Amino acid sequence: MSGRDKIFVDTNILLYFLRGDPDVIEMLSGKFVVTSFITELELLAFPKISQESENNIRGLLKSIQIVNINSEIKEMTIEIRKKQN
Repeated sequence: MSGRDKIFVDTNILLYFLRGDPDVIEMLSGKFVVTSFITELELLAFPKISQESENNIRGLLKSIQIVNINSEIKEMTIEIRKKQN
């Protein structure tokens, strides 16, 4: 999943992608997909995840950019949460 246009996605979008949702597959086609480390944690922390599902998730995560936390992201998150409740 790489291309010129970037798209930032959350956990649900990647779950729909993994399930083969044609609309989501089309939406992500040709895009450079970015997600957060939180999404990575959420995808891999499902209780009783099968080894096959975990392998599929890890394969997907290897093909996209994952933004890790840093102090700037942390401070932005705090400010957004304060404003948005």
